[in-house]
Amino acid sequence: MTLWGTPVTLDYNHRAVSETPQALLDPFREYGDVVWLPKLNRWLVLSQPAAMETLRNSSLQVLKRRDMALRLEDQVGLNLAALSSVLNWIPFSHDGARHSDLREAFGRLLTSITADYLKAYEDVSSELLEKMRVAEQGDFATGYADRLHLEIVGRFIGVPPSERQKLACHTALDGFILNNASVREIRDANTQLAAILETVHALISSGQSSPFLEKVGDALRQTGLEDTPTSRSECIVALIVLGDDTQAGALTVGLASMLDACDGALCLDAADNGLPKGQSLVDEVLRIASPVKNSARYATEDTMICGHAIAKGENVTLSFQAANFDPKAFPCPHMLKDGRRGHVAFGGARHLCTAMPLVRKTLAITFRHLATIGRIEARPGRQLAACLTVHRYEHLPIRIVPEP
Repeated sequence: MTLWGTPVTLDYNHRAVSETPQALLDPFREYGDVVWLPKLNRWLVLSQPAAMETLRNSSLQVLKRRDMALRLEDQVGLNLAALSSVLNWIPFSHDGARHSDLREAFGRLLTSITADYLKAYEDVSSELLEKMRVAEQGDFATGYADRLHLEIVGRFIGVPPSERQKLACHTALDGFILNNASVREIRDANTQLAAILETVHALISSGQSSPFLEKVGDALRQTGLEDTPTSRSECIVALIVLGDDTQAGALTVGLASMLDACDGALCLDAADNGLPKGQSLVDEVLRIASPVKNSARYATEDTMICGHAIAKGENVTLSFQAANFDPKAFPCPHMLKDGRRGHVAFGGARHLCTAMPLVRKTLAITFRHLATIGRIEARPGRQLAACLTVHRYEHLPIRIVPEP
């Protein structure tokens, strides 16, 4: 296969790209906005314009991951019941009527809980950062970013404080997404999801009620979906999965990027720190973090992306990390700059993330809180998570120097 008359000779290795994305993605750009990967038998979408075309193209449908899990059950003999049941509630695992229903249900739920979620986020964020401020150090990943969403949802559904960490699903994500996952990763994902489902279902089945659980039921009924203890449990676990790693990714990669931009020492309260301000900082962090690395599509009919002919049945991988670092759309893409528009960190078109308004508000809260705790310094030990699907740090040690 050739593009622009030049053979594509580069190899695309998912795990290598996961570790050093831009260094390995940038060389592909000389072949165009969209390149063919012969060894993987798929197209790779690299530019921001091509990403927008892909997201808007109704002929390019998402891979039906629940169907993939069911087929894998038959082929390998695994029991993937938990994985399959939660995938049934993940909007980006579907197209068509099921996708529309799930988007409506999660949209209703998020609208109804936004005020409570933001209030809880304010409280939890302050509590966790205060511990680091008093200690004058901490791991921003394990001590803050990894805990926020789980702590909030745990409070909402009545999970005791000592049990809330059991809701963590970091190790599940590679197997959960299924793309390029090993059988071990998929099995481990199912095991962890089964444990989370059991915890949530036991609470709901006990008859314990809460405003949050009632809002889940209301969202399901108003959308025309079945409202049972099982469906509530699966919906809540889907909400945990959707928000856990992605939020942690935006926060940890965002803070690491700000520290790098400020030579390892950051004072968010300083007027002259060189960073964008207000909502512009939030959007730039989301662009650079690109917590969801990529999205897989397949062509249901012959179609085009930026002048490239995509044949029916061919697979397409949209790299959000590449599109959000497109140097033509974002000059000097590695820099945090004011006034940027057009990133695709939230996807787009029919698959635009329903949590986008909420996420932008929670990041703004974090940055406001970080501005109050003093000077933040990078410490040794930063470590990216070995995850193919979500861009995040699993360790991000920092030192906090109190303001004089």
